[in-house]
Amino acid sequence: MTHAPADGTIIEGTSKGDGTAAILKAAGWKWGRSITAWYLPFSRDRAPQLARIDRTVAALRDAGYDVETDIDTTFRAAADAHRDRDARLTDRAEALAAKAEKQSRRRRRRPRPP
Repeated sequence: MTHAPADGTIIEGTSKGDGTAAILKAAGWKWGRSITAWYLPFSRDRAPQLARIDRTVAALRDAGYDVETDIDTTFRAAADAHRDRDARLTDRAEALAAKAEKQSRRRRRRPRPP
């Protein structure tokens, strides 16, 4: 489990069916398909949620999992955070536009009922 300002709080090293999903979901973690890891929502460029992290670590250890943590409590420059956020929003907008175009083409190809 790591927390870094640019990445937020992330858990790596789990795998589908290993039993961690129920524990992590109950603790408020989300699965990130694009990053292929569990993460705490809204944790980028914010102070680490130490109480939630500690509860999650305790729950995983109680269930028999080995957990290592690396928590960075520093902050980065606001300009860097805004630049990265803008880049993510631009990427998201482009991906959504591409998805909309693909769906539009698919609808145009469908035969219309008589």
